[in-house]
Amino acid sequence: MVARRAFLFAASVIFSTSVVAACTCANYTPVQKTMEQYAKETIFTARVVQSLGQVYNNNGERSSSRVVTLVRHRYWGFPSYWPSLVILDGNGLCGTAFLEGQEYLVSAYPSTRYGVFVFGACSRTLPLKTSPVDLRTLDGSLCAGPGGTLIGHVYYSSENQPQASLVRNIVLTFRDSYGKVYTTQSDNEGIYELRHLPPGPYTLDSRIGPSRYAQGGGDVSSGVCRESSIRLHPYVVAGRLIPDTYWNWNTHLTLVGTDWQSRGLMEAIIASDGGFYFESVPQGEYFLMARVDLVGRFNHGAEVYYPGVSSRENAVKVRVSNQTRSQSLDFNPDGLPLDSIPIFVESPDVLHPIEVQIRVLDSWRRLAHQFGSLTG
Repeated sequence: MVARRAFLFAASVIFSTSVVAACTCANYTPVQKTMEQYAKETIFTARVVQSLGQVYNNNGERSSSRVVTLVRHRYWGFPSYWPSLVILDGNGLCGTAFLEGQEYLVSAYPSTRYGVFVFGACSRTLPLKTSPVDLRTLDGSLCAGPGGTLIGHVYYSSENQPQASLVRNIVLTFRDSYGKVYTTQSDNEGIYELRHLPPGPYTLDSRIGPSRYAQGGGDVSSGVCRESSIRLHPYVVAGRLIPDTYWNWNTHLTLVGTDWQSRGLMEAIIASDGGFYFESVPQGEYFLMARVDLVGRFNHGAEVYYPGVSSRENAVKVRVSNQTRSQSLDFNPDGLPLDSIPIFVESPDVLHPIEVQIRVLDSWRRLAHQFGSLTG
């Protein structure tokens, strides 16, 4: 059995085309002076003038994890008695590599060694040309309450255009956990700002047009900016899991050939609002199959075919041509052999949702699945 109570999940990715990001882990909180973690750091811009130690070749450009830099602008935390030539040491946890001649926005700590800066885990040190979001949030005024702020780039990429490009002046629609609508628009730099949002999760409407869908959304905290960049992709087949209950990491949607011997061809992307999208599919006829990873009786997962039947004989075939389908294949999940277990958890204050962890155990009390949700 599995709880089929609606919950929100949003994934977002910080965009960077360079290997010189200061840490491989994701830090979705831009630099803002009003946050304690950044107020204690040293924030400045600097240009790399000389590599020290081992030098690497990145597509013909020299880089090193330990470099001499010329300080351009000091924002805060920079010792007044330190010179303009300092060393950035990226060795250790993050393994930073800096390109010679490139400018960086640096978020670091002064070392016990004179003139040397070191980096903490998940530093926001990035090439200056990829840091326009942090440059907007530096003084903290954009992030100030009431509420919190979602901010980020809007990108478009496809198989024919693997290098992502910025999308300007596009309208974006977000919804909170109560369904209230918030709209914004990317500017001439391809950046959107959504300010003064009540704390909680926000889901992005994924259907952007007849041939593009969007991935994005995020959790908002009061008085804090959160970076949530949005990716636009093309699609040829689209639909939605209905009703509003949907799954993410434990559910898969696959187009399989009409031949019984055919195996799954391609898995769909499921957006945070329950919409699903196949970006590229060869022409032909297929069955659309949903599979839930939770193992049930006789060690079998739950499977159902569009529009909500348990066998291929009763399934509706999906025909894919060389044109994007204008029809949405709404997929009713009631066809899955699941038992509904309503779970209601209320927060004392609706403006401050409480995180809840839900665990599903089998008859031997072994963990079958777990996921997080928020009150409201």
